[in-house]
Amino acid sequence: MKRTFILGDTHGRFKEFFELVERHSLKDFNLIHVGDIGVGFECHKEEWLKAINKRFNEKEINFYGIRGNHDDPAYFDGSVKLSNLSLLPDKSILELNGENYLMYGGGISIDRFWRTKNETFWENEGSSDFDESEITKFKKIDYVISHNCPRSAFPLPREGNKLFLMDYSPKDLNLVKDVSADLNKLDKLESCLIKNFEVKKWFYGHYHVYSKKEIGKIKYQCLNVSELVLNE
Repeated sequence: MKRTFILGDTHGRFKEFFELVERHSLKDFNLIHVGDIGVGFECHKEEWLKAINKRFNEKEINFYGIRGNHDDPAYFDGSVKLSNLSLLPDKSILELNGENYLMYGGGISIDRFWRTKNETFWENEGSSDFDESEITKFKKIDYVISHNCPRSAFPLPREGNKLFLMDYSPKDLNLVKDVSADLNKLDKLESCLIKNFEVKKWFYGHYHVYSKKEIGKIKYQCLNVSELVLNE
């Protein structure tokens, strides 16, 4: 049975990850990425994916990634399936070792006002809309892998985050509204999961900090940039 690790935002930089793999002689495991892989940026397209896949193959790593706000959503329609690398659609289930992971990508770029559309920013970057039936159709969900998180698991001080958003909102008049709408989707997902499933853990990234919380029966963990954790 392969072990399963979770990896935080990498933004196209896998150097730290592979250094960690070499340092600890890691091989033969499943690897789930919480988004902001960096897919779709100028130097991180098809050939880059093939090169990364080759390195995963050498270490017998099976890589599964969801989209963050810094990934081109076009790559996450389920069509990217290499020998050791798969980019998974939103609201899909990944089954590993008899356990089900719900994959739910997307988020809002607070610095989108200076980014270039369809090169470093994609308008459909936000978390997916969903009907509850799209989630409750699954027999079980043991873990959640998302890029953003519900408000209950928010890893940053509330007041500090409001001040942070205020730095950008004068340049982007819809930013606060869009960030709030994105969090509403995660809150809705959380409510649906609590009502219908026995979720053990919820892993996410996006905020570039380390955080762990236990709320009710769910353990929430925010992964820092390039942070690698074993799901045990």
